[in-house]
Formats: sequence, C-alpha cells, structure tokens
Amino acid sequence: MTQNTWEQAGDGAQRAATAGDGAQRAATTAVNATTTSTMPQDTPALERSLGTKPVLPLFLRYASVSLLGVIAQIAMVVSEGIVVGNGIGGHGLACMSIVMTFEIVNLSFGSSFGQGVSTVCGKLLGAGDVEGARRAFGQGFWFTFLTALAVATVFFIFTPVIVPHIGATPDILDDTIVAVRIFMVGYPFCITGQMLCQMLRQDERPGLASAIQTAGSVVAATWLVVSVFVFKLGVAGAAAYYAISTGLWFLAIIPFLKRPAQARGAGQKGDRGLLALHEGGVFSIRLSDIAVKPRLMREVCAYGCPIFLVQISSAIYVAFMNGTLGAGGDSEGVASFAVINSYFMYTLNIVCMALAYALQPIAAYNCGAGHRKRLAQLMVDALVVEVVSIGILSTLTSLAAPALCLVFSGGSPGLAEMSAGHVRIVLMLCALGFSSQILSAYFESVGSTARAVVFGVMRYVMFAVPLIALIHATAGADYIWWALPIADGLTFIPVVIVAALEARRLLRS
Repeated sequence: MTQNTWEQAGDGAQRAATAGDGAQRAATTAVNATTTSTMPQDTPALERSLGTKPVLPLFLRYASVSLLGVIAQIAMVVSEGIVVGNGIGGHGLACMSIVMTFEIVNLSFGSSFGQGVSTVCGKLLGAGDVEGARRAFGQGFWFTFLTALAVATVFFIFTPVIVPHIGATPDILDDTIVAVRIFMVGYPFCITGQMLCQMLRQDERPGLASAIQTAGSVVAATWLVVSVFVFKLGVAGAAAYYAISTGLWFLAIIPFLKRPAQARGAGQKGDRGLLALHEGGVFSIRLSDIAVKPRLMREVCAYGCPIFLVQISSAIYVAFMNGTLGAGGDSEGVASFAVINSYFMYTLNIVCMALAYALQPIAAYNCGAGHRKRLAQLMVDALVVEVVSIGILSTLTSLAAPALCLVFSGGSPGLAEMSAGHVRIVLMLCALGFSSQILSAYFESVGSTARAVVFGVMRYVMFAVPLIALIHATAGADYIWWALPIADGLTFIPVVIVAALEARRLLRS
C-alpha cells in the first residue's frame, strides 16, 4: 500500500480551518463570560478583567477554553482518517489527495469573503447605518456567490490542465479529473456558505451558525461512511463528501431570505423575502442587490486579503511539496508526507491556532484601552507559551512516532518506519516556526495588517517553499524533508527581533 494516505495530505487544512473557527468562538465566549459574570456591565468591570487581571493567567485561561473547543474536532478528524484510510484503496486515496488542494483554496476564499463582508457590514452597523449594512451584505452575498461560481467554472473546465501540475500522475489522472469536477459542482455553495455562517455571527446568531456547521459535519460524515462501505462509490463518494461538508453551510442563507422588520412595518413593497426565521435580524438578501458596487468589491477584497494570503500559503506549501515528491515518482514519500501533514502537523497547528485566538481578544481590548505594558507582556507571554507547549508536544510526538505512524499508514510497516523518520525531521524545530503565527495574530489584533500578513506567510512561502526547491536541486528529493526545520529556524530569527523591538516600543510609550 504505497499511496494509501495521500488523500489526507490536505485534509488537515480543511479541519484546521473549521476547528480554528471553533477555537475563535470559544475564545470569544470566554471574553463574554468574563464581562457578563457577577460584575456589572460597565467599564470598571471590564477593567477588572481584561484590563487588570494578571496577563499570563488570563491568557492561559482563554487558551484552555479555546483548546476545549477543538478537542472534539481533532478526535473527529483522526477517526475520519482511519475510516477513509481503511475504506478506500491506494489509487482512490491518491486521487483525493489532489482534490484536497482545491479544498484548501475553497477555505481560503470562504474565510476571506467571510472576513471581508462581515467587516464592511460591521463598520456600517457601528456607524448607525443599518440600511447601508443590509445593502452591503446583500451585495456581498452576490459578489461572493458569483465569484465562487466563476472560480468553480474555471477549475471545472481546466481540471485536466491543472491537476498534473499538483501531483496527479498518469495512473490516477482520469479518476482525479472526475473527483475534482464533482467537487466543483458544490464549490460555489461551499465558499458562499462559509461567508453566510460568518454573517450569522455578525447578525448576533452564533448558535444558529454553529448548529448549521455541526449538522453539515454530521451529514457529511454519515455520507462518507455509507458511500465508502455500503455504496462502494470510492473516489466519487469521497469527492462528494468534501463538497457536502461545507456545502451544506449554504443553508445559512435561509434566515436571510426575508425583509427587515422595519421595512415590513413600514409597508414597503420592494423585494419580498422568502422566510423569516429570526425577526430581529438586520441583514437580508434581495435580488436587486445583484448590482454590486465596485467600491464594495474593493473593500471586501481589502479586508479579506490578509486572511486569504495567510491561508493560501499552506496550500502553496502542500502543493509544492506533493508536486516535488510526485515528480520524482516517490509515492512512498508522498504517502509519508500525507501522514505527517494530516495528523501530526495538523494537531500541532490546531494547538497553535487556539493560542492565537486566545491572544486576540485580550490584545484587541488592551490596544483599544491603551494598556501598552500589558500588550508587551501579552505578546512575550504568548510567544513563550507557544514555544514551550509546542516544543513539549512535538518532542512527545517524535518519541511515539513509530507507533502512531503505524496507525495512520494503513498498517504498512515499511511506510510507518519511513514516516516516523520523516516526522522526527519535520517536527524538529516546529515550535520555533509556529511562533510566526502567534506574532501574526498579535499584529492583526492591534491593526498592523501589513506585518500580520508578512509573518503569516513567512514560514511557508518566504522560507519553506524556496528551500524545498533549493534542496531538491542541489541534494535531491531525499533531503527536502529538512526544508521545514531550516525554515522554522530562519523564521524564528525575525520573530525574536521584531518582538523585541515591539516590546521595547510599547514599554517606552
């Protein structure tokens, strides 16, 4: 079994985004719990929590809450990987590995539009322009859907041209094309559904968003088991699974198919909504909103660009690594990379994301309150906690790598042994590399978008990908596993320098 874990190479990226979203919601819940407890709802109450409580214990508390929000997701992904790995043969899994590159792109677009549209609408609501916010959302919906439809159309038409460049070898080419095109049928709904769920939270309905996302996961997981073990659909069933998992989030459109309450009360005729599940909602979608204003498109893209670039960087790394290994015919190496990327690196990435999301609400509040010394302490504490915690976890993972790799490699001793060796190399300095994600989250929270983007893409795009190309050209494919630990070490240098400069600036103010 040489390629029986290919499919999972990009699966971690999808679940990481979903789990990261859960971590962010958990951190936000912690903020709300702190500020709505027994203390009165006033500024002094906030000062006694986010603004005055010891920074390190406060950060650790929020990090713990964030981690609780993703533990179930980690367990689900591991179980899913075992089901898929044992239910589909190596050929089918190799096909699905290529599909996962398109899934990462899906998540990049979805989170980008979600961030962009929700930010534009939130600013208008904050300024008191309720109708402007509603109109911005309506136009944002059509902009998102039409863009997603265009992207899906391009991918559908040019699938035979694209997939050979991202690792599809001749023996899996035909089935890979079928799988990608099945996915493209649901692509517009996947991308737009992510934006709609984000807007449900903006519209103060986070519970409904979570319910829709959970239902999508349950239905998709059920379909996966049935399609693989009962219907024996193989590649087609697995491709549909990935379309269903986020495509069902499009059901979040239902609460927005209505007229705003104030418009109904005024007896306006205009566009009529189809369903009103929540009378208090501000936002709605109208057919007339399809006339999207260029200014709105620019604003949505501007606000969504940073998160798009950060997330797409991982897709670039995965595609480049798979392509480099696949070009040399190293199917065992690709399978080994799948095991590392889907489970080991994925789990560590989720822990880092939980720490980043725990940092953000604390940093945002203290930045707005002008507590510069607390900001400096928070940044340093978060970096130290990340390096120590990820360092401990990566060390334990490396020690247990042989047994763990055997579980995720379909019981193949040869693949498990190879993967264990690669795990020890790839995770060697990952605690240092993940520090850039923490610093990126900090800069995003304090409004420094440019630096947030730079540190968000630094590890993979600026260092890892060029190093893979350099090592492959000079030493051969057998040594490209060293690209990531070298990139991690190089990433940590500017992180330390910039963090020290930022701390000194804050402490001097």
